[in-house]
Order: sequence, then structure tokens, then C-alpha cells
Amino acid sequence: MVSSNERKFLPSQVRWFLNAVLVVLALFLGSTSSAFAACHTVTPSGSGSKTGADWNNAYAEIPSSLVRGDIYYVADGAYPGFTFNTGASGTTTVEIRKAQSYDNCTSTGWNTSTMGSAQAVFHRVFNISAPYFILNGNGKQTAQGCGGAPGPTIAGAPPTPSDCGIKIDDTSCTSNCIGVVTVSSGPFTFKYVELLGNSNPSANEDNFVFAGGSSPSTYEHVYGHNTGAVYFQYGCNQRTVEYSYFWGTEIQGPTSDGTHGQYSYCGNTDSNGVEANNVYRDITGTAVWTFAYPDNTHTGWVFYNNVIFNSTTYTGGSLTLGWLSDGLIACINSGSNCNNFTFAQNTIINAGDSSGINNENSGSYIVENNLWYGITHGSISFNVGTGGSYTQNHNSFIASGSSCPSGTGNVCDESGANPFVSWTTNNFNLASDNNDENSRLALGAPFTVDVNGNAFTTDRGAYQYAGAGAGPNPPSGLTAIVQ
Repeated sequence: MVSSNERKFLPSQVRWFLNAVLVVLALFLGSTSSAFAACHTVTPSGSGSKTGADWNNAYAEIPSSLVRGDIYYVADGAYPGFTFNTGASGTTTVEIRKAQSYDNCTSTGWNTSTMGSAQAVFHRVFNISAPYFILNGNGKQTAQGCGGAPGPTIAGAPPTPSDCGIKIDDTSCTSNCIGVVTVSSGPFTFKYVELLGNSNPSANEDNFVFAGGSSPSTYEHVYGHNTGAVYFQYGCNQRTVEYSYFWGTEIQGPTSDGTHGQYSYCGNTDSNGVEANNVYRDITGTAVWTFAYPDNTHTGWVFYNNVIFNSTTYTGGSLTLGWLSDGLIACINSGSNCNNFTFAQNTIINAGDSSGINNENSGSYIVENNLWYGITHGSISFNVGTGGSYTQNHNSFIASGSSCPSGTGNVCDESGANPFVSWTTNNFNLASDNNDENSRLALGAPFTVDVNGNAFTTDRGAYQYAGAGAGPNPPSGLTAIVQ
């Protein structure tokens, strides 16, 4: 025992170190509050006392008032439209998460076969009118989209729907179908969500999957399909879309009100959008990405590692689902300027009549390491208005017509062979590493890895050649049960 007269004091350096550790620990605990968030259970009809405490006492549908910082687990079944309007509390989020066999809040009352083997399906409309919201289908597959997208038909379910744990379904709408999801506040996040649009041209009246929006927003592993017009209408500022799959616009022809099909329409001033590692299939109308409203500026967008392709055949002068009239990217209408856009290492296959980039006004683009194949019924051009500029280098144009866009290091091989393993069955990996594709320009992050996570070394397009027999990503999210 040490007397008061003999008590020893820690050196000042040690005391400073311990105080610093305590401060860091406090910051860590404060920054990881989600790890200690309360969870609540939700089923379509509820159970027991309906307090959300466990699966024997689950809420009947999602409560209208939610607690910031908490997670609401939803079981399989059909749910009505929902409005998220819980007032903000700093940056604390609220999450609606699909209950799965591997993550379901509590085991009390849990039944995987009836609660975690299918989807939680919300019918229109899903409204987001408060910030810091997360909608999480809680899937595990790593390829583009969710559930092993795409399905067998444009309106069909993905092969493993439960991986798209949450589905928003608009097929029951018959009129005034404006916006499957409407947004007036952000930030927010959607992941592992299936979006089934309404393809009826007599009903869709500007059928937008996402209408409005507030920045920033994040979409990861989304499978959107079967829409009649547009997937994103506004909500472009600081929007990030990654590892998602979008199939079809205007699939039954133009809308009754003359709305132009496209994947995305940006009509306000915006910046720093990211579209990466996605698949855009059978997108028709104006463009894949349309920036078109007078006197607005769009700045700093990045498009990389994407596959853009048309799976339909060219017969009778038109594609079955139509075509793109203004290019992959269209920056059009007087005063709409697109500055500092980067379009890098994308793969474009059989993409329709207009497969380049169309800028009608002043703007600047870097277009590098992209791979075009099979553009036999249209043109690839890069148009820029007065004062605009392109850096268009090291791109490959294979079996895509005799007119080759000018640029440094381009490869133009009109008779070049199909370079893909099987693009018609969604396998866009390169079948070989030949001279048409392998003279890549070295780029820095985030352009150093391909869709599969392989380091780029030689190839252009969205995929680095990985050897003979390269196929799709291996299955993920598999579990084993030991009895």
C-alpha cells in the first residue's frame, strides 16, 4: 500500500496519452450509434400486442411515426404505400430493413419460411419527405442489380427475388401514375430494392420511377425494370447509382402525353453525379442520360464501368423497343451546359441509332478506354457546341461501321470479331485479350478496377480479361446449415 505521502503521479506524457484514448473512444462510440440502435419488427397484419418488440408482437405495417437511430425489420408480405416524414435529428438515420434468415432483429417468434423467404412488397406510392432515410432489402449478391437480375422477361421477377428483399410495385396503377417513388428530401439510400414499373402507355402519364429528389442520394444493387417512361426524373444533384440493373423504357411505345423515354432526366443545376458498374438494357427515347433544360449547368459527372446494350433485334427499320435519338449522353436545349464530364471504360453493345455523345452547347468531356461493339444500324459521333471540347482517346470501335471517330489511340476494326463471352445472355466478360481491346490508357482511381473487382492492366471497356473460360461472378450470399 502506498501512503498519501508516497503517492506516485503518472508522467504528463502518459496522462496526455490516456486522455487522448478516452477522447477517441468517446468519438468512436458516438459515431457508431447505429451498432446500438433499437430494432423493431413489422409484419403486414401484426401479432400479439403489436408493439414491435419481437415477432410474436410485431407492428401491423410500418408505424407512421418512427424513431431516429432505429431499424424497422419488415417480414415477407404485401404492404400499402408508405410516407417517410419523421423529423430530422442531426444526421441520425432511420432504416427500414428486410428481415432475412441471417439478419432479423430477434429470434423470438421468428419463422424463416413465412417471414424471411420472399419479399416485402410495397404498392405505390412510396414517399420520402424527410432526410437521412435508408431502405434496405438486405440482400447479399454482388453482381449488378439484385436477386440475380435480370428476370426471364422484362416484367418477370429476378431468379432469387428474396435477395431483392424489398420490392416497390407499380403495376396496379391504371391512371395518373406519376412517380412510383416520390422524393422531396434527402440524403437517402436505396439498396437491394426491386422496382417494377408500369408499362401501360395509356396509364403512365409521365411514369417516373423516381420523381423529384433531394441531394445527395445513393442507389446500390437496384433492379429496375418494365417502366413506361423514365427511371429518374430530377433528383440528380450528387446522385450515386452503383451495381444496379435497369431494363427497358417505353416498352410499349411512347407515352400518351408524349413524354420521352430515357433512363435519367436532369433538368436543374446539379453536380458530382456518379453512374458506375451498372447495366442499362433496352433504354430508348432521347438518351440514356438526358440533361435538358434551358440555362442550367451540370458539372463533374462521372460514368464508368457500365454496360449499355440493346438486346432486341433490328428489323423493319427500327428496333423492337425503339432507339436512342440523341446519344448515350444528351446535353441539349439552349443554355444547358455539361462541364467536366468523364465517360470512361464503358462497354456499349448494339445500342441503337445514336450511340455517341451529343452536346449542343458549351461543355467539356473526357471519353477514354470505352469499347463499342456491333453498332451497325446507327452512328457513333461526338458533337459539341461552340466553345466546347472533347478529349476522346484510346477507345475501341469494333464492327461498328466504316466511319471511325477521330482521336488519339483509337482502334477501329470494322470486321472485328465479337469480343465477349456471351453478351446476349448477360455475360459481358471478354473472351480473349486481343489487339482490338488491349491497348488501354492507364488511369488513376477510381478507374483502376473493373466491374468484378479485377485490377485493370490492359483492356478497354468495363471488364479486364481474366483468362479463358471467364464467366459471371460466382454466387454469393450462400449459407450452410449444420445439423
